Amino acid sequence: MKYTVTIAMPIYNVAPYVEKSLLSALNQTFVDIEYLLVDDKGTDESMDIVHRIISMHPRGKNVRIIDQKYNQGTAAARNVMVANATGEYLFIMDSDDVISPDCIDILYQKMKQYSVDFIAGSFQRQTWDGDIYPGGYRYKDTLIKDGDYAVAEYRYGQGHEIFVATFVSVLGTMFQSETLIFLSQKEIKMTNQSTTGDIRGVSHKVVTAVIAFVLAIIIFASTAFAQMVSNYTVEIKVDNNTYTITTNETEPIEILSQANVTLKDTDKLDISSFNAGKGGVIKVDRLNNINVEFNGVTNTYSVYGDTVKEALDEIGFNTEKVTLSCSLNDIVTDGMEIKYISSQTTTLKVDGEIYKVPVVDGTVSTLLDVANVTLDGDDYTTPSVNKQITKKTKVTVNRVTYKEVTKKERIKYGTIEKENDDVYEGIETVVKKGKKGKANVTYQVKYVNGKKKTKKVIDKDVITKAKSEVVKVGTKETDGAKVKANGVKNKKGYKVGQVISGRYTHYCACGTCGTGTGRTASGKRVSNGMKNPYYIACNWLPMGSIVNIDGTNYTVVDRGGSGLSSVGRVDIFTPEGHRACYKYV
Repeated sequence: MKYTVTIAMPIYNVAPYVEKSLLSALNQTFVDIEYLLVDDKGTDESMDIVHRIISMHPRGKNVRIIDQKYNQGTAAARNVMVANATGEYLFIMDSDDVISPDCIDILYQKMKQYSVDFIAGSFQRQTWDGDIYPGGYRYKDTLIKDGDYAVAEYRYGQGHEIFVATFVSVLGTMFQSETLIFLSQKEIKMTNQSTTGDIRGVSHKVVTAVIAFVLAIIIFASTAFAQMVSNYTVEIKVDNNTYTITTNETEPIEILSQANVTLKDTDKLDISSFNAGKGGVIKVDRLNNINVEFNGVTNTYSVYGDTVKEALDEIGFNTEKVTLSCSLNDIVTDGMEIKYISSQTTTLKVDGEIYKVPVVDGTVSTLLDVANVTLDGDDYTTPSVNKQITKKTKVTVNRVTYKEVTKKERIKYGTIEKENDDVYEGIETVVKKGKKGKANVTYQVKYVNGKKKTKKVIDKDVITKAKSEVVKVGTKETDGAKVKANGVKNKKGYKVGQVISGRYTHYCACGTCGTGTGRTASGKRVSNGMKNPYYIACNWLPMGSIVNIDGTNYTVVDRGGSGLSSVGRVDIFTPEGHRACYKYV
């Protein structure tokens, strides 16, 4: 998705500030904004706060988070922002900055007003308590144009101070704050520089820039750029060894390079105790492979933990009630062998076998990792893989397999109805009998742990097509004629059009009047409340016969009880229900 504006922000150890800062960005009045956050691998709960905010905020769906492998500093984070921004314009803010709600809207309007490379916005420095202290910049509406390095000439040639709050066209020229490093669209890179640097050696061109007094950006006590520093001492811990180095570098990667420490792709940096320019400890966590034996089965795990306890915790083993072949405080080495004996186990059933697996601190998924069990295809577990494990949990791995089975089967035939106006309504005659077809039908049969569960048709190869049955359906109206439907004489000798006398009663489709099933002897279903079908029950006329009673034609669909065998006795179906039967008697 393409956005108009990208707001980019690096996240590194800003837990006290990031919520207020991020919300100020999310609550902008400008609509079309992408939010690009770079997780620079801090050691506090900053990212937890970030994830909580974006999960609840309506604009959370517009937030992308880029995960750095390790802490690389502000300059590297901003390079990532430039490379990944999709907006037409880019606004970079620090995670301890707060911008006014209309900030982006004002900057965008200024950007559209002038054909410029960037906009610099006014700002002020302020404490969390609301105290304002020196160092802010409030610009007048100023357009700087004409000539190479116009902005540099404005600053250095005329002695103006410019602190650039970058809001730039991604396709145009970008500036770094304060030092005014000139960058082309094809060579956009951020570097940490001294705030006292000059423009000598600049190789790229800046055409125009606009500086407008448009908003207030609140910048808190921290600074975004490292200063040039004097030599200081740093401890480096790697491979269970400690080295001391004197340096004037501020980036951990540069310091490690100076100490001839080569980072592997799998290494992690711990700089929680490092303070750039002052000292501290840079720790390199190496990935080690350890072999853990449990119940005679050995599995290999890759861990970063320094001690056995840290490594087992990382894997997910419970280390509270456990007997080991080594101490929990022993230093982990690559290829280390550990025998694990636990008094707390859970039951794992898989592939027809039952195992006792140590209770883990995590979910069923963690347990499967510890037991080195893999789910393939549609395999699933009971309970689900997200279920938390306790010592009472019993886990079953359900293996799902499929088998194709082909069977020769009959194909049902259909029915074609043709109207016949020579025959009375309600009379159907089979003109041509249907014939079932044959086909080879292939099923996919699903088995769970070897037991058949379901099947579905995946292919049908017709051998012989089914032939439809042809039925003529009478459409001729009776016009009140006293007739028998098909004219066939019964054993009593009744004929079509014969007038007979007798007695009739009423019944309905309920348990009181009949069976309550609603199914008649003819197979037709009746129900209370249906549109009047004009049906009767009769034991002495052929099924389907039409009888005229008091000017209404009724079709024989049911046999009724033995009481209907007497001459002329019929039961009339009453759709209203059994209570209505009595009013007709």
